[in-house]
Amino acid sequence: MRRGEAREKIISVAERLFAQRWYSTVSVADICRNAGVSNGIAYHYYKNKDELLVNIMERTIDVVGSGPSLDGKGFEERLRNYVRDLLRITVQRKHLIRAFRQGQYRMLEYERRLHDVYTAHLESVLGRQVSESEYKFTMSGLRFANIRHAFDGHTADIDTLCSILTKGPFPGIPMRPLAEFLPNRVLPPAVDIVQDTRAKLLKSGKELFGGSDFASVGIADITRKAGISVGSFYSHFESKEQFLAEIIKLISSELRRFIRINMPKCETRLEEELAGLYLFCLYLTFDPLCYSVVRQGEYVVPDVARKYYDGFVRGYLKRMDWLPEGLDKGTVANFCIGIAHYLGMELAFSSEEKDIRQCMAGLVGYYASGIGRMEV
Repeated sequence: MRRGEAREKIISVAERLFAQRWYSTVSVADICRNAGVSNGIAYHYYKNKDELLVNIMERTIDVVGSGPSLDGKGFEERLRNYVRDLLRITVQRKHLIRAFRQGQYRMLEYERRLHDVYTAHLESVLGRQVSESEYKFTMSGLRFANIRHAFDGHTADIDTLCSILTKGPFPGIPMRPLAEFLPNRVLPPAVDIVQDTRAKLLKSGKELFGGSDFASVGIADITRKAGISVGSFYSHFESKEQFLAEIIKLISSELRRFIRINMPKCETRLEEELAGLYLFCLYLTFDPLCYSVVRQGEYVVPDVARKYYDGFVRGYLKRMDWLPEGLDKGTVANFCIGIAHYLGMELAFSSEEKDIRQCMAGLVGYYASGIGRMEV
């Protein structure tokens, strides 16, 4: 194998392994073994594993930046071409996109660079400036719907996505001002005063996984923090992976309960949507570690993480009577979940103080009328 071929093989295998497994569980030796090259050749091209990830992050920026069409006779044709091409790129380069998600909050500068690329795309498609709120609405929904299609087999219907963007996911549905229906007081997540052994382990595990990396946390660390013997851990859980799966299920249950008990009285389905988004973001202020835990779960226990998101989709599908005929319900559900997902990521990993209501105030108009509006 020539050196140039070896270099490309190394980065290709790294891309695939980072897409399949949690970053810290993949070693340079794993990459070299799968690439069929020696460790020495890998270190000739890359100083360490982080440099490999940086290369992948750069490639993603290049692929996404130059891949989609920005052409068309008018706004709607340009938008449709762009939506179609973004979906195509996500499917064709899904390993690259999924590997990028590994570094998405480890190396926030690349997420910011991708933000700038997407903003430039939208401004070219729309023929005008794009506000930050418009960016969040458009790209959060599109990116998540595309990812769910490429990784989890969900439908990402192009006609539906274009309709959401031009008319909103809740077209024409009225709502009162946010201050009139968002709750001013909430009940915090429940805390068990008396915890059994299993509950103590789960609490300790969530704190450790949320603040550290899955691979760096040992079972002994978990039991030590919980004040329980290692043997007791195995009385309740088969492995660290199964333990993480149970934590994610617990997070899902606690999050849903928090939203359910604090949901205000709403007059329309759009008000319910925005109240749910607000409560989801508010929950992260009580439990900021949960986001990191679920993100690790996407790679360590992907089936469980998939079910976590599928649970939200099922919730949408049960109450979609507002949706116009002909639109794909699953696509709409994943688009709406995507807005919460990326807004949540911003709240969880940004060092800046964020006003949740202020963030939402800029988004609300797009839910009922989309980006077809010309004002910014």
